[in-house]
Amino acid sequence: MKFSCRHFYRVLLLLWLGTYSGMLCAKTWYVGILAPRGVQAAQQEWQPWLNWLSTQWENETFILVPMKLADAERMIADNRVNFVLAPQAQFLSMKTGMEMRWLATLNRVDDAQPKAAELVGSALWVRKDSGLHDITQLRGKTIAAVQENAFGGFLLAYKLLYDAQLRENRDYELVFTGYPIDQTLLLLDRKQVDAAIAPLCLMEEMQSQGILDRSQYQLLHPINNQSACAGSTERFPNWSLAALPTVPDALATRLGSLLLQNQPDSLLPGWSPVVASTRVEEILHSIRRHPFQQSVWAGIKDWVAEYKTWVGVVLLFVFLSLLNYAWVSWLAWRRQKQITQAYEQMRAYERMMMQADRLNILGEMASGIAHEINQPVSVIRHYAEGTRYRLEKQKTNAELIPVLDKVIEQVERITQIIENLRKWVRSDRHYQSVAVNISQAVGKSVQFVRMQNNRHSMSIQINIPDDLVLFTVPSVIEQVLVNSLLNCWQQHATQVDIAIRYFDDSFLGITITDDAGGFSREQLDFPFVPFRTNKDKGLGLGLVICERLMRVIGGSLLLDNRSDGVAGAIVTLKLPLKENTISQKESTLHDEN
Repeated sequence: MKFSCRHFYRVLLLLWLGTYSGMLCAKTWYVGILAPRGVQAAQQEWQPWLNWLSTQWENETFILVPMKLADAERMIADNRVNFVLAPQAQFLSMKTGMEMRWLATLNRVDDAQPKAAELVGSALWVRKDSGLHDITQLRGKTIAAVQENAFGGFLLAYKLLYDAQLRENRDYELVFTGYPIDQTLLLLDRKQVDAAIAPLCLMEEMQSQGILDRSQYQLLHPINNQSACAGSTERFPNWSLAALPTVPDALATRLGSLLLQNQPDSLLPGWSPVVASTRVEEILHSIRRHPFQQSVWAGIKDWVAEYKTWVGVVLLFVFLSLLNYAWVSWLAWRRQKQITQAYEQMRAYERMMMQADRLNILGEMASGIAHEINQPVSVIRHYAEGTRYRLEKQKTNAELIPVLDKVIEQVERITQIIENLRKWVRSDRHYQSVAVNISQAVGKSVQFVRMQNNRHSMSIQINIPDDLVLFTVPSVIEQVLVNSLLNCWQQHATQVDIAIRYFDDSFLGITITDDAGGFSREQLDFPFVPFRTNKDKGLGLGLVICERLMRVIGGSLLLDNRSDGVAGAIVTLKLPLKENTISQKESTLHDEN
């Protein structure tokens, strides 16, 4: 048979198509495997098994992808791996949003050489010299753990703390180390933490490698977990292999069947059917770490994200409503406050009008009383002066003449007081200032008070220069002094001091200090309120009249309490200074002060 070039090229084309079709059918699958002790340890542990697995299919290749626990959730969600190999309980606490098809569970455990990557559980370790023997003693301590969502490296031991009524960030502080998991026990070894939550068998594995000395550490809450490793919690099923949605069902089924068959090499891991995860879900639910317990909030967030425009409108409406309510409430409060203030002002004005009316009536009464008293007082003065004249002319009973002089002097005083009352009532008040010797005016007032109240022992000390002269109205000064001294006597004072006080170049004061208890706070805050008195037979007008008389002559009346530890009052007659008021001697004394 003759073989042409055309047949040769047909054969080459068929060979190339066969090779290319085989290349098209070849597929690479990425197996994500947790690497709790690092990438190198994961490769030494699992690469032989993946090499064997790649030989079971002509066109299928399985590549090892070591994963850190912190990156596993993101790598699964991004479809960067097709299979995952890890504790089944670990992925129940993740929120990947993907459905995993669990194919088989590891059942190989070498009791002679236990490994932290083969058993799922937790051990709570402390240093033997720490003095800690119970979980409750961890209050206020620092605890190292792998990661917040690490099942064996944190959550199982966290349940022990939770059941002991210990809460994180309140009763103890957590330090998460991440991968490699050896760091939890290394921190404890360096005494940087008080306790460490380690995956089951990690202590035994690090001891076999000569990294740690097991005798230097003590296990808290030891229990029998049916393994060669010391643990504080129950042991859970071994690691499991799961296929993600990117793996065809036919390949997942074939791979699951292959793993459940006996392996030809004893160095390869053995597999068993997947164990249910009911107990794991119970533990996660009891410590409020189950993903479904957070799904309500996740649903609310999704709903808000979907209807964010309407949610924004509703929130804006609620905000504006609250703002309007606050504004209206503030306006109502301000209006109520204004009404209350207006009412108080009206009541105060009404009280002032009532007091003014009573004062007007009092003024009219005083004017009438002064008019009526003026005539008998004039008669008394006429008879006294006539009697004195006759005694002087007849030169008999000369001892009565000084008595008649006193009577005439007091009649003159009565006349001046009546005149002051008339001027106080009239609007056109005018007083004539004259040179007054202050020491003599004070002496006359003190003498009058002693004559009227000689039964009461009240000591009066006068400390006023003899030559102090002031241009003022003597009758007003004497009337205010007598009224103040009478108040001291009525309050049962035992010691009264009268002295001079200098304010500045424009005013001088006559101070009356007693030990009779002093004024009340109400009397000091509102000193000159008419008809307010604490005397049984008083009208409450003495201080009011005295204060107004002082204002008429350009001065003022000041009230205060003593500050030297003695309970008593200080009344000051503040008088204006005029030209040639103070004597040369007193001016020198003033300058020295």
